[in-house]
Amino acid sequence: MGSKLPRAESNDGVRCSPMKKCAKGLLNNDYSVKNKDDAQDDDVESCVEEEKGPDGGWGWVVVFACFMLWIIIGSAPANFGILFSGFLTGLQTSSIVTAWIQNLGMVLSALGCYLVDPMVEEFGWRNVSLAMGVMMALGMSLSAAATSAVDLFFTYSVLSSIPVEIIMTVTHAIVPHYFTQRMTLACSLTSCGSSISLIVMPPLLTMLIEQYSFRGATLITGALMANTCVAAMVFHPIEWHSNIRPSKTVAQKVEGGGACSRVFNSIGRMLKTARGNLWLFRSMRAILINIILSIAMMAFSNFLYLVPFAMEAEGYSPEESSLSISVSGFSLLVTRFIYPILLIRFGVKHQIGVMSSLAICGTAVIVFAWEDNLYVKLAMMAVQGVGVGMFFTSYCLVVVEVLGLSLLTPMLSINGVFKASITLLLGPLIGWIRDVTGSYPVSLSVLAGTFYLATGLWFVLPLARNYDLSHEDQTKKFEQFGEMESKKKEQQQKNDEKLSLLEGIPRQGDNE
Repeated sequence: MGSKLPRAESNDGVRCSPMKKCAKGLLNNDYSVKNKDDAQDDDVESCVEEEKGPDGGWGWVVVFACFMLWIIIGSAPANFGILFSGFLTGLQTSSIVTAWIQNLGMVLSALGCYLVDPMVEEFGWRNVSLAMGVMMALGMSLSAAATSAVDLFFTYSVLSSIPVEIIMTVTHAIVPHYFTQRMTLACSLTSCGSSISLIVMPPLLTMLIEQYSFRGATLITGALMANTCVAAMVFHPIEWHSNIRPSKTVAQKVEGGGACSRVFNSIGRMLKTARGNLWLFRSMRAILINIILSIAMMAFSNFLYLVPFAMEAEGYSPEESSLSISVSGFSLLVTRFIYPILLIRFGVKHQIGVMSSLAICGTAVIVFAWEDNLYVKLAMMAVQGVGVGMFFTSYCLVVVEVLGLSLLTPMLSINGVFKASITLLLGPLIGWIRDVTGSYPVSLSVLAGTFYLATGLWFVLPLARNYDLSHEDQTKKFEQFGEMESKKKEQQQKNDEKLSLLEGIPRQGDNE
């Protein structure tokens, strides 16, 4: 496979996304979809061995921190409906404007995810998460002072929403690098916090609104979000807890010039890394998986925020709306503990798990939309929670299964572009359908159709795989170009080191 392209490390010494050269080799050889017993390529085996993390240890502390992060932000779409439904209804805000407030935040947050890989590579997991936590808490706190729907476009859609997907992406990407054999269990436990969030946050926010009004509850929620900074402090570099010796990189050197120069240099390196990740658009499998995951994430978020509005329109109380979301969260929590055991016990592929979860969610949403009985609605929320639990158990692992661990962080980064595009296309459409038809069941049924669409796209994966294999030569040319650039960079670094040594040697004239 040739030499490997080194990836820059962060200021923290974090071992960021594994080498792209190695990742592209995995993609071309299709190793990730083969049986391990059939793999005979020594380079591929060494590449997989190189990606192994410490498999536990401090990794469990990271899992717990990610678990707490998911408790705080895992129910963000549902929290929006509970916190702002009364406020926006009182202002007689249309459904499409409400949909734009929620979905614009998702679009901007998803676009921000494209910079996760370069930001982590430049600044480290911890610094990125800390900055996003401060921004999110500030935005939610300012939302307490909103006097119109327009104010929420700035405070909620921009400040508070952008960090949500970025922090979630960081939690998805960092945990697999700390584990090998226990990766499925660790990833499942990580996002179990979203289940707790759906169980605890809706009744908690309902109680806070009753006690302290909309503004007081929003301000307290902002203070709660500030705790994401505490959880992010344990995102140590992997090298601190393994025998991997970090190499000295450009990002770790002391740069000359002023503060502006260093800032521009950092931005330049980030943009270069982001541009390098664009090669994934050459893979039909990468494109297809990103489309499927993006449709599912859009549908999940829109359904959760619509539940309080839909139930209020049918005459249900806020307490009953929060109860239905809590039931979904409890079901999701149980699924997150049981489903990974079934996956490991019966050796079910994550691709099958994702397909099944999307079909289950689509069916549950349709029944929930058209059934008037509260107990049936609660049952469908429980079924929907099962589907969501199955999906998030396999969310990042299906990428590892199809494309390999090396592509996980770059894939999660470019997934933001797909997620933003699909949310921008379909999210406001759901609100527009509600305004035109005057019916939440109709708009929810359209939303359920997107689940079925994502399910059907999985059957196209074999065709995408054949396309990638037939266009392998194009990818090899790209790799050869990257290899040449890497050699030039290494030679330049050697020349710089030799020059610095020569400058340190005193000349004869100087001694005289």
